Amino acid sequence: MTESTRPWSTRPIAGRALVQPADALTSAADSEPGADVFRVGVVGASLNAVDWRTVRLEWQSRWPGTRLVYVPLDATNQESAILDSDVDIAFKRIVDDEDQALETHVILSSPRAVVVPRGWAAADARSLTPQDIPDPADWIFADGGSERYNRWTQGLPHVDSPRDVVIRQAEQVAQAVEFMDRCCVHSMIAKEAYETPAVAFVPLPGPSAEIGVAIRRADQRPALRTLYQPAKRSHGDVAPAPERGTR
Repeated sequence: MTESTRPWSTRPIAGRALVQPADALTSAADSEPGADVFRVGVVGASLNAVDWRTVRLEWQSRWPGTRLVYVPLDATNQESAILDSDVDIAFKRIVDDEDQALETHVILSSPRAVVVPRGWAAADARSLTPQDIPDPADWIFADGGSERYNRWTQGLPHVDSPRDVVIRQAEQVAQAVEFMDRCCVHSMIAKEAYETPAVAFVPLPGPSAEIGVAIRRADQRPALRTLYQPAKRSHGDVAPAPERGTR
């Protein structure tokens, strides 16, 4: 499915590829990478925000012999992993008040979604509001990890839902919804990665999920900076967003 044929749309904030302009890459390639291995933390489907294959191939062509290692993250460590140096760069949700030790960039803004069982009439809706599924008992609680990361779900019935099931990993939502025959909040960017024949992702009005990339501000290793720095590529008409964490 292409961007133009999706029944929903994300709001691009910056180009999808995380690479520098050619002159910057050439200069970076003349330097030492700064490490043999870089650990890339990924929360859920957040890597869908970029054309990762293009990013990886171009980066590796400039840093041969240097490896990227995939590290899955979830709500419990999406911020601490980068702050504690468990990963070198993280694709994750970005919030307004990120730690000042981090340098972050929002790549795109994804609408919220409610994941519902296919057997529900709501599965065929073009969009849903919290009033369409008002009973907290029909919801599974999705924990964003902290009050800051939970703000985007305020006002949803899931806030008062039973805590018999608590989801902290984005990739577990669809299975939990199918298993429990209850619904759960998610983001539309995850639809292609996690929608199954048993569940449907339906747009849910409200605050969007800002998806982006984060590194430690003090980490100036050339190969890492090359990977982090966004630039316009296929979305040539989209202006880059300002860097976050500079207030």
